Amino acid sequence: DSLTQRSTTWKVPYSRDTIALTRVGSICFMGGNVKFNHSGENNYAQASETIPVGYRPAERTNTPIAVFGGNTTFILYGEHTGRVTMLGNPNSAYAGCTGVWRTADPMPAA
Repeated sequence: DSLTQRSTTWKVPYSRDTIALTRVGSICFMGGNVKFNHSGENNYAQASETIPVGYRPAERTNTPIAVFGGNTTFILYGEHTGRVTMLGNPNSAYAGCTGVWRTADPMPAA
């Protein structure tokens, strides 16, 4: 069904915090607030965190899944495999996050 909704939380790289990950039909939304615990410049480095099955981007590479505001220059890109690539620096800052993308994954169970 195009309006079926599922939600989970996702742990953000460089943070102990999680943010909301919601799927409505084939569209995924990521958002929330985090406190980054570290700084570090990333030049397309792979994160240890992955996107869970059911929420992975349909595109194969470089789908922006999280763009952080505030005192950071940190962006996360996702792939259809769940792999997450990091670009920029979280700067040990507090930040808001937003992201929207399309998925071709099967709908997660309720």
